[in-house]
Amino acid sequence: MSPRIRWVGWTIALLMATLATACTRISPSSWPGVTVEQDTLYVAYQQQVYALRLPDGQPLWQFPPEPNRKQTFFAAPVRADNLLVVGGYDNVLYGLDPANGTQKWTFDQAQDRYIASPLLVDGVLYAPNADGTLYVLDRNGQLKWTFTTQAALWAQPVLAQDRLYLASMDHHLYALNPKSGQVEWQVELPGALPAPPVVTDDRIFMAALAPVVTALSPEDGRVLWQQTLRGWVWHQPFVADDHVIVADMQGYVYALDGRDGTVLWERNLEAPIAARPARVKDTLYVATRTGDLVALDWATGQVRWRRTVEELAKDGFAGPLTVLPDEEGLITPTMNAKQFLIVWSLDGQIRWTFPAK
Repeated sequence: MSPRIRWVGWTIALLMATLATACTRISPSSWPGVTVEQDTLYVAYQQQVYALRLPDGQPLWQFPPEPNRKQTFFAAPVRADNLLVVGGYDNVLYGLDPANGTQKWTFDQAQDRYIASPLLVDGVLYAPNADGTLYVLDRNGQLKWTFTTQAALWAQPVLAQDRLYLASMDHHLYALNPKSGQVEWQVELPGALPAPPVVTDDRIFMAALAPVVTALSPEDGRVLWQQTLRGWVWHQPFVADDHVIVADMQGYVYALDGRDGTVLWERNLEAPIAARPARVKDTLYVATRTGDLVALDWATGQVRWRRTVEELAKDGFAGPLTVLPDEEGLITPTMNAKQFLIVWSLDGQIRWTFPAK
């Protein structure tokens, strides 16, 4: 099957998922949610949450101990001190002991599944749910307040500059008071918002399920600039050195000037891209939906090398790329249940997979 035909099929699937979300609030296809903390990798996927030893992928524990068909996990777990929080497709938020996976508490008042990761800051848990509601809890799982939008919440909130930024599939970005949930401002954008914004001192960068990237003022949500692309963007932008990096479902990677949105360079990788790229020093790493890991020159976008995992030609990479501590390698989540995590060295060699081959 050609990359073009695979792209058409993936785009149709995303369109159906988005339309279904507007009507019934179902979730997108699942890929692993990944979080790295020191020497441990926490993974939420299918029926279980795993803690893996980072150097070699050896399992430390899994929750629940045996797979339960009534439980499915998608959102990346979050950890703070002695608490690991993960949301399930069973509409339940779980508080676990990160040392051994023991359940500490549950929160079951949501009406739909957890697709987005919660945000855990200073003992406060901001948990967005596909029922369109943000549930704000204390670290013991007790409800403090809620905020409800007009569609599903698929994006983790962002706390910056004393505001809580919440992206919704109702096309709106909300700036909330993080203590009360009061709306300070809101802005409607050109498409549904499945990924969080990136907030800097003087800009908010937002991508959407629309061929456009938008820069906003953090003070009032005023649009500072917009840049038109060729396709939808499924992931959060990557921002560094005044560059805004986005990749679209048409297979193009763009480097935009963060000040005015000017295209600095673009590169066609000829395969749809749903995963957020990652950077190590002067190299930008991009993973495609047809099983390619591509290294680009940060300054020019020139391809340095391309590695293909043949087994992923139909499933490919979807979740955001994660850089290992000390920039020793990369983690790429996949949509292949037989090999749903790949850990790479920075020169494109596979170090280990999970499950192991």
